[in-house]
Amino acid sequence: MERNNPGELNSLTKRDVFGPVVPTPPHVKPEEFKWVFIRKRNEKNEIVRYKARLVAQDISQRPEIDYEELYSPVMDVITFHYLISLVVSEKLNMQLMDVVIVYLYGDLDTEI
Repeated sequence: MERNNPGELNSLTKRDVFGPVVPTPPHVKPEEFKWVFIRKRNEKNEIVRYKARLVAQDISQRPEIDYEELYSPVMDVITFHYLISLVVSEKLNMQLMDVVIVYLYGDLDTEI
């Protein structure tokens, strides 16, 4: 059983997610945050991995003042089933991929 995730920690370090604390300008209000801990289980309900996420608490944010709506597009099940049917009926090749820790790879266009 893996108590930590060196792959995830290495990715966070490589992408410079955490660094030295810098002074906050007077006009900037830092957001509150919290740690969320998750236990991943297998089909036998045994813990196989621990995960930790540092998440912003948006309780003080106001739409279009402190933030804009963001989303990450994810394919729904109906579309996925349709694509599989299309691949089979047209005798096409299909490749799937999973991008691990994808949120670290987006570029920010505003200061947070």
